[in-house]
Amino acid sequence: DLKDFRGKRTALHVAATSGNVQAVTALIARGADINDIDKTIRTPLTLAIFSGVRGQEVGENFLKVISLLVSAGADLNMNINESCNPLMSATLLKSETMVRYFLCLGANPNVKFPSGVTPALVTSSTGDLHSLKSLIFYNSDLTTKGNVYKRRKKIDYIIDPFQLAYMEGHLNLCMLMANAGYSMQGKTQLFKNDLMLLSRDITTELSTQSSSDDSEVSLMLAKRENIPEDYRSILEWLIDKACNPRSLTDEAVFTIRTCMGCHLVDGVNSLPLPLSVQRSVLLTHLLR
Repeated sequence: DLKDFRGKRTALHVAATSGNVQAVTALIARGADINDIDKTIRTPLTLAIFSGVRGQEVGENFLKVISLLVSAGADLNMNINESCNPLMSATLLKSETMVRYFLCLGANPNVKFPSGVTPALVTSSTGDLHSLKSLIFYNSDLTTKGNVYKRRKKIDYIIDPFQLAYMEGHLNLCMLMANAGYSMQGKTQLFKNDLMLLSRDITTELSTQSSSDDSEVSLMLAKRENIPEDYRSILEWLIDKACNPRSLTDEAVFTIRTCMGCHLVDGVNSLPLPLSVQRSVLLTHLLR
């Protein structure tokens, strides 16, 4: 566990970064600290993730290293900052494969950091539909708000994943969250206003004031290239969804999901429920 002076890294940090399976195996056997952090607040596990994961592709040696570290007791829910958390690291890299892997092993989908960022907020910012589906499957809370700072415009928001996805123009993510139980109560006028403005091709000046009000979270803030061509039909769908009450079946499903929290998947699988009911509660039809 001796550390170098500059990077504060141990031999295990270095071995994990290079994907050296034999060295990692030997160091673990000798009792190396699995959860030690370096100068950048990264653990051996997150160093292996950032070094070996490229989207959906994971280097063979790095996959073995990741598996070894997890089996040896790596902390999947460390939250000093984003760099030391494996789920957040995988989310930042838009690797749905690794996101699902860590969630399956018990990573908390609602992990939150001092910055206020959550994995769901990251997917909303990057437009990563597949990772968001995995987070929703494991019952990520879509109402948790976090800090979002737009550096170029110097705007600071405290918003939830739906609001961020909407503000970024990722309307397909908004549809997914609406179908997964996100309440759009009170958002009808927001959708109608943006539909009118976009239809007239009117641009608005950005506010420099911090706000968590929906009136500041406008689709007009999105980059035009992010807004889908069928934005009109999607906004009309969102308006209809916001205006009409949910069915009793949907209310029952979303209530069950809320009550079970992060234990949803294990809880549903352990209950003697018909397969059709299990699939409904897990939103299998939506998240395939």
